[in-house]
Amino acid sequence: MRILLIALGFSLLTACGQKTSEEHFAAAQQFVAENKLNSAVLELKNAIQQDPKSAQARFELGRIYLAQKKYESAEKELNRAMEFGYPASKVIPLLSQAYQNTGAYAALSEIDHTNSGMTPEEEVEVGFFKLQSLIQLEKIEEAKTLIAELKAIEADSVYSGLTEVYEMVLAENNELAVQRVEELKATYPNNADLLKLQGQLYLRLNKTELAAQVYQEYIKAFPDDTQIVFVLAKLLVDSGKIVEAEPYVDQLLAINEENALLNQLKAVISAAKDDHPAAQKYAEKAIQSGRGDPVLRLVAGYAAYLQKDYEAANRHLSYIASSLPENHPGLKMLAASQLELGLSSDASDVLENVDSLSEQDAMLFSKTGYELIRSGNIKQAKEVVERSAEISRTAEDLTRLGVLRLSLNDIDGIVDLEKALAKSPDLEVTKTTLANAYLMTNQLDKAEALANEWKQNSPDDFKAYMLAGEVLSKQKQYDAALAEYQKADQLEPENGLIKLAITNLDFLKGDMAKGEAGLNDILKRKPDFIPALASYYSVKKSQGLGKEGMQPALNAKKTNPDDPQLIVLLGRMYLAQEQYQQAVDMVNQLPENGDTPSNYWLIKGQALLRLGNIANAQAHYDKWLEVAPNSKQGVIGKLLLLDTENKFADGLKLAKSFLEVRDDLEVKLLNEHFLLMTGDFKQAQVEYDKLPDGVKELPVVQSFKARLLLADKKFDEALPYSTVAYENLTNSRNLIMLTANLENLNKKSEAISLLNKHIEQFPNDVVARMMLAERQIAVSQDDAISQYEAIIAVNPNNFVVLNNLAYLYTQEGRFAEAEKHARKAVEQKPENPDALDTLAQTLVKQKKYDEALKFYDRAINDNMKNDEIYLNYVEALFASGNKNLARRKLSDRKMDDPESVKRVLELKKEYGV
Repeated sequence: MRILLIALGFSLLTACGQKTSEEHFAAAQQFVAENKLNSAVLELKNAIQQDPKSAQARFELGRIYLAQKKYESAEKELNRAMEFGYPASKVIPLLSQAYQNTGAYAALSEIDHTNSGMTPEEEVEVGFFKLQSLIQLEKIEEAKTLIAELKAIEADSVYSGLTEVYEMVLAENNELAVQRVEELKATYPNNADLLKLQGQLYLRLNKTELAAQVYQEYIKAFPDDTQIVFVLAKLLVDSGKIVEAEPYVDQLLAINEENALLNQLKAVISAAKDDHPAAQKYAEKAIQSGRGDPVLRLVAGYAAYLQKDYEAANRHLSYIASSLPENHPGLKMLAASQLELGLSSDASDVLENVDSLSEQDAMLFSKTGYELIRSGNIKQAKEVVERSAEISRTAEDLTRLGVLRLSLNDIDGIVDLEKALAKSPDLEVTKTTLANAYLMTNQLDKAEALANEWKQNSPDDFKAYMLAGEVLSKQKQYDAALAEYQKADQLEPENGLIKLAITNLDFLKGDMAKGEAGLNDILKRKPDFIPALASYYSVKKSQGLGKEGMQPALNAKKTNPDDPQLIVLLGRMYLAQEQYQQAVDMVNQLPENGDTPSNYWLIKGQALLRLGNIANAQAHYDKWLEVAPNSKQGVIGKLLLLDTENKFADGLKLAKSFLEVRDDLEVKLLNEHFLLMTGDFKQAQVEYDKLPDGVKELPVVQSFKARLLLADKKFDEALPYSTVAYENLTNSRNLIMLTANLENLNKKSEAISLLNKHIEQFPNDVVARMMLAERQIAVSQDDAISQYEAIIAVNPNNFVVLNNLAYLYTQEGRFAEAEKHARKAVEQKPENPDALDTLAQTLVKQKKYDEALKFYDRAINDNMKNDEIYLNYVEALFASGNKNLARRKLSDRKMDDPESVKRVLELKKEYGV
């Protein structure tokens, strides 16, 4: 009770201290007089709180909101004022202004502009705003009617003249409308609606400079109208008047820094000022805010490219690439960015849309071609190189073109290098590359001529004498070659390659002792010289002393433990020595990244395969193909792994994807193999027909032909091919094929003979023994058991053999052995119905019914469709005394197979069902 009294007392005290609505209104008027509008708003809100239906307070609050440009709030309060009885003649002029600024055109079009309490000038002004709304709503006929009404009102107002202007606009007489506005402006120079209409008319007539001038006048008079500031800013940017536009854009950004269009304008301004970081920043902000303007993407991409932010450049330019016209510079920027990101194939696709090429584009195309070759995309590389040929004019461009063509095994690259050298005889890289090309293609006469010209023009360049020496060495003129090398040695006495070339002459002449002495001398001076270390090992390996040959390299590794070249060299040596684990351990010292030597992948992959470490080999090849998806050696290694795992569909997919980017005979043959293994004989025939005739004589291709003929049941035609394939490639697959071919020709005894002979030659061939055992089961179970036992001796975990052997032991009454093998099979595949049935049958034979039924419970389910296993289960139930369950199980399953139906009848008869 006490608390209640205190609370009541407090409410009485507070009630006594409150102002009335009239007092709040009076205070508000005082604040208005002092131009303290925010304080006035607060007092008016308090007045309305005291008297919500105070029309006077709401009108005054709406009027202040209008002055503060809070148009939506003004609209709300003025409507409520009129609703609560404030004279419409006073409200409507202000409400029309609020509607105009909030864009409430529908409401404005319905407003009453003829209220009896308004002056003619107010009627015309409100009518003018209503006219604008009707035009905005495309109610043209109503607008024309209203114009006629307004023209009939005699009023001294600018809006009478502006109504005439709109009449001219609707009559599409814009020039006359502009003229009338200019006349009115002389009398009413600072009317906001006149200035805005004048600017709009100038824009309609494409007089953008005049429009900008008018809007600038307007903003001087009405600086707070951000809408017009916005229009002016965009107008100036679009006109290229960046310096004039920037202050307006900055003014608006200070109000709303997230506005997408403002950020776009700022991005364009920044780009024009070469402020590329700012251009990218504002462009990306505009994009994130939802702007999808292609120009914005172009600005962002261009700015990012100039800052070498190639990832962002690629992201933005890729987005608009399809909409850019052919030959747009943005496409070249996109391609260059993609090259920097290693996306050479994407860059090639982009450059296909560039038709108009110049010499300045030659380097871009050359770089694209190089990156495509490096990534293994040979088909696209050839296309790009051919386009590069169209624009390569300078010696440097022709040199790059020549190198690219030679990389593609196109000897026309030599012609390009010759042209380059003719244009610039002193270009050393061209001479060196051309010299190597001549030597590789055995054009010794041209190489000799080049060497002589080189020596004549550059007598102090040791490379000229090295080339001359190499030519003479290939011609077996060893003494003359030595003289050239010695001249080079005089010019570059510390060059190890020259010393090695001289030493190699001794080996070529058969003087092994002198050659080894020379190598030892080189290694004494340069113990980590890779070419000499490789040569030393090669010489020792040929003498059967490979381990000794590795020692200098191992010593060098101790001094330079992190040298990647030494690590790779030692990895290759271990591989050649068949020390596969050491090879893996050696190359594992290299980090896997973009700088990893390519030989690392090959050495490790081959070593893992030789070790039989399939799981690690799989992981290695997968990672290799992540780094270099078109590496030929990586793809072939992966294909071979997939083949060993019988993952033929995966192999086919990988082979096809590789062949899309480069032609390669080895992969084509593997592709053909996978087509046959997946049973796509139609496509296999198509691909077989494309193979060169000479290739079709290869034993592996003979096996392809045999499989195609067998698929067409042309067994007689297939036999010669399957025989040749087996005799030349005596492996399990060809054995299976030839055996099937003979059996389809009813030559079963020859097939058995073939299997026996094969097993004599390859006693550990599990597949051959399993094939022979399968054929012996019906003839001699003892012989079949012998074959399976031989397999188990080699591979004690072969599931099929364990299961089959358990079955045969059961048939022979060797239940203990049968149970042992059957249990091992079930351990391997615990849910396999065949294995469970074999084990259960073995247990049934030993009258271990309860345990047998436990295994049948695992085997019998809705997915198990094998009638024989099901009936074995039913028989086990009968034998164990579970006759009721056995009867129910018989009735649960409908059987249509005649053998199954016959057995059901036998079971019913035997167990009296």
